[in-house]
Amino acid sequence: MALGLLLFFQENVFGKVSIVCDVQHDIVIEPSTSEQPDVPRTPTFNPFFAYEDGTCVTLGSVSPYGDVAVTLVSTAGDYYQTVFDTEDGQVIIPISGDAGHYTLTLVTERGLVFEGEFDL
Repeated sequence: MALGLLLFFQENVFGKVSIVCDVQHDIVIEPSTSEQPDVPRTPTFNPFFAYEDGTCVTLGSVSPYGDVAVTLVSTAGDYYQTVFDTEDGQVIIPISGDAGHYTLTLVTERGLVFEGEFDL
């Protein structure tokens, strides 16, 4: 039995066309509880959102935040790294879809760390 991935195109707020995964499940992205860099202690603005559909993770930003180093790892053996230019609006990260615990780590140009986790 062949498995298919339903993808469709959507124009984001920046006027760029992007691919969106079907059947989305939100991933909560929060500031990391690990040590953050020495920056002024003001509430951290979190511009990031993410969701998964079992075959890919869509990561986006509600406002330009510069380049963000993105790492996704899983107990299922997934490992993916990229640099996400938040001015592009969003990035699609392929995943195996295998059962396991997945961790998404984002590091901003200022060194702020954000994390999200989900299980399949």
